Amino acid sequence: MENNLILTGFIAGFSGLQEADAANGGKYQFLTLELRTDEPMPQTPVFFLTGALAVQLCTCQLTPQTQLRVYFRLFSREYEDHEGAVHKTNEVSCWKVEVLDAEGHVTFTARKS
Repeated sequence: MENNLILTGFIAGFSGLQEADAANGGKYQFLTLELRTDEPMPQTPVFFLTGALAVQLCTCQLTPQTQLRVYFRLFSREYEDHEGAVHKTNEVSCWKVEVLDAEGHVTFTARKS
């Protein structure tokens, strides 16, 4: 089963592009982003974005006044292992971030490759 979630809000915190060691011995790039949502029940979720999406987003001049629209895919999977036990997993994956101007028009789009 797959669903999509879209959150819109202003940047509450932004780490900038960072690099860390990957399990395979290489490196990967990432950033953390806090978004103060403008939904009826405001929240400040924190996102961990990696790879091309993080690199693309860091090319913008992001400030606490920057408005973003963040797109997520929500996955729910069920599978049976070789011993017959049933497992259920959930995954949330960010696949696109749009930077918006003061009128809410898209000025930049970063996409997961």
